[in-house]
Amino acid sequence: MIQLELKVRDVYALKESLKVAHEVTYSDLSFFQNESIRYFTKNISSDNCRMQLSPGLKEDLIICLNIFKTSRTWHWLKEDFKNSVEDFLYILNK
Repeated sequence: MIQLELKVRDVYALKESLKVAHEVTYSDLSFFQNESIRYFTKNISSDNCRMQLSPGLKEDLIICLNIFKTSRTWHWLKEDFKNSVEDFLYILNK
C-alpha cells in the first residue's frame, strides 16, 4: 500500500470533480476500475488530508483523469474544479 498525502485547497471541489470525471469516463473504464474509483470518491470526507492508495487505484485515477481532460465536459468545468483535478494529477504523478 502506498501512502499518498493529499494537500488540496478545496476538498469539496476535488470530490465533486472526481464524481464528474468518473461519470464522463465510466464507459471507457473496466468494471474494476469503475468500482475502485467509485469507492474512493464516496469515501472522501472534508477532513481527509492523508489517504491510502494502492498502486492499482493510483493508476486507475490517473487513467480516468487523463481521459476526462480530453472530453468536452472538461472545457465547461468550473475553474476551481479544474484546478483541483490538476493539483491531484500532479500529486499522483510524483
